[in-house]
Amino acid sequence: MENYVLENLFSREHTNATFLQELLHQDIDKEWLEAGLKEEHIDINHQDENGDTFLMIAFKASRLRSVAWLIYNNADTTIKNNKNKTIINIAIEKNNLKMITELLNSKKIDINQKDIDGRSLLQNVVVFGKNKIAKLFIDYGIDINNTDHHGRNVLYDALSFGDKHFIKYLISLDGMNIDFVDYDGNSLMQHPEVLKNDTVAKDLLVAGVSPTIQSQEKESYLFKIALRDEDEEDAEEIINLALEYGANVNDKTSNGNTIVMELIAISTKLCTEEINKKNRLLKIAKDMLKHNGDVNVLDANNENELFNAIRAKDFDLASFLLSHDINPNIQNNNKETALSLIILDGTKSIDLILLLLTYEATPNLKNKKGQTLYEVLNNVILYIDGAILLEDKELISKIDTDKEYIMIIKELLAHNEDNLNYLNSLGDPLFFKPLFYEHIILFKLYMRYGLDINTKNKANHNIFFEYVLKIFEDNNSNPRICDLFKTNLHMLIHNKVEQNYQDALGFTILHKIVSTKCNEELFDILIKTVVFDYTITDNLGRSIIHNAVWNNKNYIIKKIYEIDSSIINIVDNYSILPITYAALLGNQELVLLFLELNSNTHISKKIPNNALKKFKPMLKNLSTLEVGLENSPYLSKIKDFIRQIKLDFNDK
Repeated sequence: MENYVLENLFSREHTNATFLQELLHQDIDKEWLEAGLKEEHIDINHQDENGDTFLMIAFKASRLRSVAWLIYNNADTTIKNNKNKTIINIAIEKNNLKMITELLNSKKIDINQKDIDGRSLLQNVVVFGKNKIAKLFIDYGIDINNTDHHGRNVLYDALSFGDKHFIKYLISLDGMNIDFVDYDGNSLMQHPEVLKNDTVAKDLLVAGVSPTIQSQEKESYLFKIALRDEDEEDAEEIINLALEYGANVNDKTSNGNTIVMELIAISTKLCTEEINKKNRLLKIAKDMLKHNGDVNVLDANNENELFNAIRAKDFDLASFLLSHDINPNIQNNNKETALSLIILDGTKSIDLILLLLTYEATPNLKNKKGQTLYEVLNNVILYIDGAILLEDKELISKIDTDKEYIMIIKELLAHNEDNLNYLNSLGDPLFFKPLFYEHIILFKLYMRYGLDINTKNKANHNIFFEYVLKIFEDNNSNPRICDLFKTNLHMLIHNKVEQNYQDALGFTILHKIVSTKCNEELFDILIKTVVFDYTITDNLGRSIIHNAVWNNKNYIIKKIYEIDSSIINIVDNYSILPITYAALLGNQELVLLFLELNSNTHISKKIPNNALKKFKPMLKNLSTLEVGLENSPYLSKIKDFIRQIKLDFNDK
């Protein structure tokens, strides 16, 4: 019997046909099959005319014992037939969980294999709703985040099939990438199923899918929903859900604005007939601001949304933004602020101006010309009065000559908490120009609000010095000017101006005006109105009398002498008297005047060598002092004086 079995075992020839025939038996003869493999008569991976292997054929015939034997004997599970399918693909088509499990347990298939479109096994089963197989693959560790040639993962396929329960299952998986963006630039929230099915959208939002990723059209799902005109209640519910689950409302829209900014910007452009939509958009924006919305995000022009509200003259919107801490002091690329955009509206827009000031908008930021709003308004007021010309055509076009701009300055000052003792673009304090151009009301307004009258300009002069010098340089003594000069001097003194201010050379204004034509009428007004310290000397120790000598102003000398006779005897740092300088200049008229006023002609102090060297060449002028004085009672005094000067200057 034994011999018969052995003879029968080896009596059948091992061919592909007989091998397959055996595999298709319900009970296979494993010894005969193994003998065929040992003798190498059979290629276990042989493919027929359809490209099917023994493994594929056995599976299709539901011969699972044969399938198991083939896998155990290393049948290649990765071979593709003429339809480009492997054994696992065929098992999936047959929806055969048992076979798929057998293949997975064998660990002889690549669970993360991809087809020609880059799609994984998981993606291909999900798109056809084979969810049990999908879960099996996931249990066996398949890559859940594989993306195909469109950059989409399995979640996209699940949405395409539309099984919301399986979608929930997928998004609950640890490590699932729910915020992928495909190669078209779309996220899950731009999937057609999401756009038409609010329920699916809500599920994704609850799972944490970002609704603010931009689509290929550069619009996010959240932005689209906010603008949706139909099903507004559902849209509001979706927005609230998105906010609750952490939607980033500071993500950008296509034009660089955040979603919040863009909604506000759109609301400012809606006409009055669209008030309901405007209110809805503002409500959405308000809700977004409560969820960490940033109203201070800047656009490409470096503007926040307050600029749009002010341009639209929208008080409610501006109030809304300011109450949510928008910065009112942002400067755009043109160095404009929200306040500067509206300031030239004057009292017409006083409500908006006051609103901005209430929220600490400052007029002290400098525009592209280096001017603050105070300086701009100063110029506008003086321009309207015809006191100055303006070259800025854009500025002129915005000026309304009927507006009370001085009232605007008053409001700016009333709300001001900054130090206004700064210099304008010309290097002067704010109140200089109003006084110089006779706008006394404006000047007094600045004084009333506490600006320091002794603030120096860029030349380090105070207003008294500059104003009086201007009056004397203009040299206009008509009655109106004289009256105004006197009034303004009283006003300056009343405001505690420092009338004895000295410049870098030590000059007081008295020293300075002597070098002008020094109109006598104006000078009389000055010294009668203002109490000066005439004993003040400059850095060289010279009094106003010295300067009067150098500038040949005998009228000044007489007037000062009448006030304080001692001034004519003050010597400078070289120990030289004013009369001595008059003599060195050869100015007979001044020397006689000093003699008439009983000036000293000599002091005991020795003239230093540097002064001797400097002024000795001027001794040649002394001879002119005696000319024409033959019968003068002062001739002898002149001669004595000349001798004394020569002695003082060591001139033998």
